[in-house]
Parts: sequence; C-alpha cells; structure tokens
Amino acid sequence: LLLIDISSPLFDPFVIFNLKQEYGLTVVLLAPDDEFKFDWISSSYATIADLVLTTDYVSVDRYRQAGVNAHFFVLPVHIPPKASERTESDPKYGVSFVGRFAEDKPNRAEFVRFLERSEIDVSYFGSSDSNDPRFLSRKDMYSVFRNSAINLSFTGTTQYMDRFDHILFERMTGYKSRPLEILAAGGFCISESSISLGKLLEDGVDIVFFRSKAELLEKIQYFLVHQDEAKRIAAHGAKKVAEQSSCEAVTKRLATLIQESQEYAGMDLYGEPQR
Repeated sequence: LLLIDISSPLFDPFVIFNLKQEYGLTVVLLAPDDEFKFDWISSSYATIADLVLTTDYVSVDRYRQAGVNAHFFVLPVHIPPKASERTESDPKYGVSFVGRFAEDKPNRAEFVRFLERSEIDVSYFGSSDSNDPRFLSRKDMYSVFRNSAINLSFTGTTQYMDRFDHILFERMTGYKSRPLEILAAGGFCISESSISLGKLLEDGVDIVFFRSKAELLEKIQYFLVHQDEAKRIAAHGAKKVAEQSSCEAVTKRLATLIQESQEYAGMDLYGEPQR
C-alpha cells in the first residue's frame, strides 16, 4: 500500500506509476483542499490512484465522472477521554476565535473588522506558531473552546497566486477541522458555511452556520442571549463528532475503503486500465 498526501506536487506521477506496476502497489491518495487544488494537482495524480480520499465533498463527483474511485473523507480529531464540561459555571469568554489572521486569509480579517465595527468583543488566540506567546497547546485550546459562549470558525480558502480578486474565488469555502475540534471539546460553534461541513454537521442541530456578515452578527447576538439553546446544540454536536470523527471510527472506515478499492486495482470505474 502506498499512501501519499498530495497537498503539493512533490512527486513525479510517472515514477509512482512505474513503482505501482513493478511492485503491485495499491495507491491511495489523501487529497486535502481540493476546493482549489483539484484542477492543477489532484486530478493529475488521481489518474493512477486506486483510491482517492478528498476533504471536498463537491470534488467527489468530479473524480467519479473521470472514472476515479473517490470518496469524501476527513481525518480524525482528538476526542477527550471524558465528556467535556465547562470548568466554570459561566463561560470565561464571550466570543472567541482560535486561529490566525494573515495576508493569505483576507476573508477572516474582513469578518473581524466588521465585528469590531459592530461592537462585538472577540477574544483572539493564536494557533499556528509555537514560538508565538499567544500559542495554545491542545489542552489549552480545548479549554478555550469549552469555556467560551461562542466559538467562531471561518472556512474561506487560503489566497494563492493573487486570485482573491476573482468574484468566484471570493465565495469559495472549504472543509476545516476546527469546527469538529470545537465540538469535540464541548464548545458551541458558529461557523462560516461550507458544503463539506454541511455533509458532516446539521445546521441548528450540531452547529450553527452563517453565510454573510449580517447573518453572523445576528446569530452572535441571538446566542449570547440564548445560552441554553447553544448548550443543547453543542452537546448534540459533541456526540456526533465522537461517533464519526474519533481515531477508531475513521480508522475503521479507512480500512473498509482500502479493502473495497481492491476491486478497482489498476482499473478505473469504467473498467479501463490506468495510464
């Protein structure tokens, strides 16, 4: 079995194909961020794959139309060993965001500026650089999630090659694991919507989605007042994430998909040999 993360075009597909033929390998590709990598990275490598695991639900049909055995698949998140509860009777934070703001994530900055203009107080925590004094360990990060009235998550894609001024790219959203981490910790999450997240979590039942600045503001104001409803949604989301996103659950599904992929070894879904 050859499992390759194709986040970047690091491997010569012809070399992989030759190795596959010489050693009888089953090639499995992990394809994150297909929202904007499908056309120029993933679709090329996929022609020699027996199984493609994509984090973009929309790309599944695009693969299958080309005869590629592809499935929507997300990686596991850490599930605390015990059901998480707030460590204080009242949340320590009102509205929180754990993540980073950078030039390649302009949509996040735009939402933040809007909330500031709307006089919404947001607590910010860094999460990407361990040298940053604001960096949180996973334990501390989960504590923030658990002890915040509202946790924010954004799903806009990273800016590459100065394409952000394109109207369609501005509207592009993708799968992010942060909402699952928030729910696993027992926190309540308001997240920018995405089709992939919508296939995992139900809006208003496990999580709350927003699609515009006005909708985000409206839902923040509502759930700051209706905390009991937020807690019910958070509890339901935590249960679902524990069931479908634990290491055990994801490993079991991965093993099943790999086993089923043997039916298509060396062939596409139409019965044509790979080349």
